[in-house]
Amino acid sequence: MDPQAKVKLTWWTGQTADAEKVLEGLAATFTQQHPNVTIEVSSGASTTDDLLQKLSAGFASGVYPDISYAFGSWASQLQESGKTLDLTEKVKDPAVKWAEFPEAARTTATPNGQVIGFPAIVDNLSLLYNKKLFDAKGVAYPTDEWTWDDFRAAAKKLTDPAEKIYGTAYSVSASEDTTWHFWPLLWQRGGSILSQDQKKAAFNSQAGVDALEFLRAMAVDDKSVYLDQTDERYAPLFADGRIGMIINGPWSLYDLKQKKTDYGVAFLPGTNGDHQTVSGPDLWTLFDNGDANRAYWSFELIKWLTSAEGDAQWNLTQGNLPLRNSETKLPEYEKYVKEYPGAEKMVANLANAKQARPTVSGYVEMSRHVGEAIAKAMQGAAPPKQALDEAAQKSAIALAGGLTMSVLFAGRRRPAAHVSAPPSGRVRWLHRTLTGWGFAGPATVLVVGLSIFPAVWAFLISRQKWNGISPAKPIGWLNYELMAQDPDLLAAVRHTLVFTVLFVPASIFLGMLVAVALNRPIKLVGFYRTCIFIPFVASAAATGILANFVFNPQYGAANSVLRTLGLPQQQFLESQSQALAVICLIALWGQVGFTVVVYLAALQDIPKDVVEAARMDGANRRQVFRHVTMPQLGPVTVFTSIWQTITALQLFDLVFTTTRGGPLGATQTIVYYVYTQAFKLTKFGYGSAVAYGLFAATMLITVGMILYSRRSKIEAF
Repeated sequence: MDPQAKVKLTWWTGQTADAEKVLEGLAATFTQQHPNVTIEVSSGASTTDDLLQKLSAGFASGVYPDISYAFGSWASQLQESGKTLDLTEKVKDPAVKWAEFPEAARTTATPNGQVIGFPAIVDNLSLLYNKKLFDAKGVAYPTDEWTWDDFRAAAKKLTDPAEKIYGTAYSVSASEDTTWHFWPLLWQRGGSILSQDQKKAAFNSQAGVDALEFLRAMAVDDKSVYLDQTDERYAPLFADGRIGMIINGPWSLYDLKQKKTDYGVAFLPGTNGDHQTVSGPDLWTLFDNGDANRAYWSFELIKWLTSAEGDAQWNLTQGNLPLRNSETKLPEYEKYVKEYPGAEKMVANLANAKQARPTVSGYVEMSRHVGEAIAKAMQGAAPPKQALDEAAQKSAIALAGGLTMSVLFAGRRRPAAHVSAPPSGRVRWLHRTLTGWGFAGPATVLVVGLSIFPAVWAFLISRQKWNGISPAKPIGWLNYELMAQDPDLLAAVRHTLVFTVLFVPASIFLGMLVAVALNRPIKLVGFYRTCIFIPFVASAAATGILANFVFNPQYGAANSVLRTLGLPQQQFLESQSQALAVICLIALWGQVGFTVVVYLAALQDIPKDVVEAARMDGANRRQVFRHVTMPQLGPVTVFTSIWQTITALQLFDLVFTTTRGGPLGATQTIVYYVYTQAFKLTKFGYGSAVAYGLFAATMLITVGMILYSRRSKIEAF
């Protein structure tokens, strides 16, 4: 190792544009101090969530960064990949001052007993309260000595159904946001998340049941909890004065400051004097690229960045909590606490973060199951004990299993078949061949690269157990066998079929009806046609975001209209019984324009002399439509039926932008289930198997519809 050798480091920050500029400036400062070091700084991915996928792809290709931001929940997967540096001995250097980091952060950075990086961000959950609402209701502000009973009583007093004001809020999206808000209540009651060997669930103990029963009582009995199906609504509603208290972290301080919300911060309510909170530290993870010089300077860069002085230029300027307790003595810290009211309380609350979330590889999947249990109980769909026991049972395989075997796919190349040119005209033959491939080559590369190769690769993955990071384990057809035993998949299939049955006939009927209406010589017909087609051109994601505002149960336009008409208000996307129907309605608004255009083209292609002949024979308008127009539209109807069926079976974007599969999985479709399994639970093998199952079903349905149309003598293809 030569510390003076020229070195180029790759650093994936996982940050937004503004934050990345700060890190780029810090990297420039470091390279000025060490001219032999060059640092290539980038976000690494469009969002922090996507970094794990990028790292997985990088490990597969052998090209990955020296340093990357990583969520703490990824720690075990990254360590098990064999690609991380082992810093266990290096952090013992007194110059590192490892003990200054919070204990929970150090634990997260040490999965399986091996230090793989440095804490990047530390935080904790604290109690934030809206002073304006407390004053309006005459309720005393929370204190650091509050109990959960005090919290519940205040929430009831603050709740005002007539004004749509809630005492508190809780995310029921079944995400990690749902789960980690639950852990402090479990810990304070003496419970544990996992058994001592970290291989069995322990959250379904009596302590866990009591904690979930408390939340259920507030949500179902008191109705003082705003249940957020998305993770994204409760913080803005708190800032706008619609929610009295939320349990949140330092990331919310910037938005509260921007909105000029009058708020306060206190420790979490306690149980028997225990005010434990949960911390969610993220990491700067260091990777081994086989170069001792790069490894040395990666360590030196992050050691410098996470020092008290370095962190003051990074986290404190971004409104994050300081990484080290020694930073509280710096001038930058004094400026920080003045700029962000309540930050000092959150720093003090770090002392209450006495336990870390598990870093075992099965935690991500277990967290999802616990989140689903919490969501069920808080929405009155299952008793707490039953919900937690089911979550523990579902988590058993993920916690007990491990990816310890690797598989290498090595293929021997077969010699290409020899194709000889004709004895004469070899040059002309070669010219024609090269010319043809010159035109077809680019399209062939795109089809092979973006369709065929991924499809083949997905099939190989479907026969493995693989989380995208650790070595894969071949398991044959087990993933396909598990599909038949998966109740969540069967529910997703049922939801998809219900949506298809509702959507396809309605889109065809409405499309035909509107097309017939617009196939007449009326004024402004071009304008009407454009208005009908515009929703189809708009992206489904934009349509879904717009629908969130229209169908918001509390403040949406739909309920405003119902109130004006004196009709009862509806829950729409937050109702298990209504959500799928509402999504179908949204999909129709966006897709009917397509069927209208197709039917319009078909109507205008019907020979006018046939229609005139029918009228001359005495047929009225209805008879002409039934006996002349409808038969002519047969092939188009077959085509649109197949097209819309495929569209319905692949429903994803509307679900993703509106309900995220909720409430309680009521809108989880097959494609969204694939997304959840592969990209949220990192079960790429099982997700690929489900995707292939959907492909096979889609193919069978399509072929069946084509054969039926041909047997009915309706040639659409």
